[in-house]
Amino acid sequence: LFAVMGRLGHIFSSLVDGVPPESMCGDGKAGSAGTDGKCFGDGSHEICIKRMAADFCTKSNQSQWCEAEIGKPWCVCKERFKSFILAGGRASDVGGVDCLATSAEGKKVTGTNC
Repeated sequence: LFAVMGRLGHIFSSLVDGVPPESMCGDGKAGSAGTDGKCFGDGSHEICIKRMAADFCTKSNQSQWCEAEIGKPWCVCKERFKSFILAGGRASDVGGVDCLATSAEGKKVTGTNC
């Protein structure tokens, strides 16, 4: 039941802004991606960064979980990405943002360059 509810929530969230991401993040292997490999599962993790940076957690005011994920593609929270940018981070610091794998709402966040 929970799996079905989670999947329905994913489908519903992809319709909220009407434009789901066109492709999977990191060939579908990104952290925090939905079951379909896209950054769109919960209305928050909507920005696909191409590689996790060592200072992403520091600049986005999080615990240091990022260190274990350095270099990996990741679906990051819109608010955390915004914090990262405001703290002096740049999209190039995370290998750029994969705009095709980022939701329409995620593309609106300053600094994505989408």
